[in-house]
Amino acid sequence: MPLNPPKPALVVFVIAFSAAAALAAHRPTFDNIRVTVSSKKFPDRAEKVLVNSDSLQQALAARDADAIDIVKIDEESLPVLYEGAFRNVDLAQLTISDTDLEEIKPGAFAGMRRIDSLVIGENRLQSIRRGVFANLTIAKLYLDDNSIKVVESGSFAGMRMITTLVLSINEIKILERGTFKDLPELQSLRLDFNKIETIDEAAFENLPKLHRLDLDNNRIKRIDSNSFVNLPLLVVLLLETNVIETISLKDLDSLKVLFVHDNNIKKLDMGMLDGLKSISKVNISHNDITTIEGVVKRGLNMVYFDLSYNDITEVPEGAFNGSSIRKLSLNDNKIRKLAPAAFNSTRTRRILLHRNAIRSIRSGTFAKIDVDELLLNNNRIERIEPGAFEYSSFQKIDLDNNKLTAIEPGTFKNVKVAFISILNNAGMNQKAFNNVSDLLRTGTEPARIRDRENVILDIK
Repeated sequence: MPLNPPKPALVVFVIAFSAAAALAAHRPTFDNIRVTVSSKKFPDRAEKVLVNSDSLQQALAARDADAIDIVKIDEESLPVLYEGAFRNVDLAQLTISDTDLEEIKPGAFAGMRRIDSLVIGENRLQSIRRGVFANLTIAKLYLDDNSIKVVESGSFAGMRMITTLVLSINEIKILERGTFKDLPELQSLRLDFNKIETIDEAAFENLPKLHRLDLDNNRIKRIDSNSFVNLPLLVVLLLETNVIETISLKDLDSLKVLFVHDNNIKKLDMGMLDGLKSISKVNISHNDITTIEGVVKRGLNMVYFDLSYNDITEVPEGAFNGSSIRKLSLNDNKIRKLAPAAFNSTRTRRILLHRNAIRSIRSGTFAKIDVDELLLNNNRIERIEPGAFEYSSFQKIDLDNNKLTAIEPGTFKNVKVAFISILNNAGMNQKAFNNVSDLLRTGTEPARIRDRENVILDIK
């Protein structure tokens, strides 16, 4: 039987399709693109260059390349950066912003001789593929304000000179193991304002010089102690405005600043903070904390510790034992009970306990402390037991807006205080202090009491 004759139309179609595919594959990165070139030395001499080529270097070759070290591409149609787009280019700064850029092919930056700062912001990038920035010698990389959903593990491998990496304002959901690994010079990493829900174990690993890590304004639910591995110089960790319910940190010996406010944390482990040897500023306000667990063994040395606007009902004994906290904020909780010695030997300038539900101050609660300002106003305090402030020194005690009717003898025994305010208590005035002869001066001035009628009484 004779063979069926070939179908010419199909052959023509396949050949035409193949040719079109080949043409698309070799489409130049710069297709009628306007590029602004300038120099740090002569910024006022910027000029627009029309580029039609596979490589930016080809367009710059006709000019004095040594006089050009800043290139900016903005408000142009540049959907893809193809391999070799910046080969042999030597720049201080390259900016690609406000374009339709969606994809960077591996090798797009291969062969760049030098670049200090690379800005690819306000574009439409969807992902960062493995190898895109492989071995790129660069100090600062900005990828903020794109639509990046995926950052493949190893995307930044070999970037041994990078110090600043910014991925803010994107749509990243998961940080995989090894995403940020072995970047020996990285000091600042920003991942704020994404949609991160999960941080895999060792997503941040072996970043020996990382100083600051921004993870705020995401959707993170949990922070495990193995999320951050070998970050010996991490000083600032920002985790605020997530949905974190549990947090555990360890081996962050240089950490000084921890912000985890505006989350869903339900309990605080003081032992975790005790293990952060350098911690200085903690803001854990606006959470759902009901319980303070554990005790401080070595004592904290902090500028401020903010626990306000939670649901804490009790401050347990030894919670802040032997700590030096310049400002301790426990206001706007639901605290009903302050355990005796809760603040034992605490050194602080200000203790804020206003707007709670405290009914009584037990003997020893504020014993042996040195405080500038103790705010107990706007509670429900009916009684202060003798010895509550024993062997302590205060510049000011604010007891306004409580339910006190009298001060018992012995309440201020062995206490130094400069000023007491008792406005808006239940009919109480300076006469309540008539039998208080043991109120001591803090210095040469007598103690002063302000009653509900703004009358000042000097206790001499």
